[in-house]
Amino acid sequence: MSERVSLPDPSAQRLLHPADVAQAHPAYVRGWVMSVLAAPEVLTLVAALAWVLSGSWITAALAVLSTGVVAELARRHLMSEAWAHIPRKRQDRTRDTPAPYALVEAVIRPAAMAAGVVLALIGLTDHAAGVRSWALGSAAGVGLALVGVPLLRWVRARSSTAALETAAALVLTAAASAATPFASWVPEPLDPVAFLMGLGVLVGVYATWLARGRSDSA
Repeated sequence: MSERVSLPDPSAQRLLHPADVAQAHPAYVRGWVMSVLAAPEVLTLVAALAWVLSGSWITAALAVLSTGVVAELARRHLMSEAWAHIPRKRQDRTRDTPAPYALVEAVIRPAAMAAGVVLALIGLTDHAAGVRSWALGSAAGVGLALVGVPLLRWVRARSSTAALETAAALVLTAAASAATPFASWVPEPLDPVAFLMGLGVLVGVYATWLARGRSDSA
């Protein structure tokens, strides 16, 4: 296989990432942007924004579907283009996302999730206390997941990316928790059964997602 670009000498650096190759870097950055846009946390914000603006769950679902599909297809194309600059035998597929991008992503993803949950709760202000209690429980489940998922990754791998994600999630969750008692969408009185059901559903969803991820990587 002939190299399409000038690469570092294999004796100095045998395995390469698109971040190491100038010609591959632009496609990698665009692909990374698309991966962030296709992240579940960002799609949550897209869904909440579409629902609040339109008042229709159908519009929210279509917004998530179209955004997610387009972003994922673009991500695959751009990442394939970036890796194509490096011969297969020299590709370092195990390297974490470079630190500058990991830091930005560690802030954007939990922030988008938190904003999406807040928008959804604001949209439920005029609903019955039971519905709002369920939503508040779901929001609490999201907060637990935002902190717990990267924390578990950090415990297993002690990666810098997971540490950044955990720190950002802790800050955002603490800020949202501090603001909760002053928000007009907090149900009064709180329905504990609905709250616990909303919390349980979200925790169950994240637990299933984590279990499937472990089985896929085994």
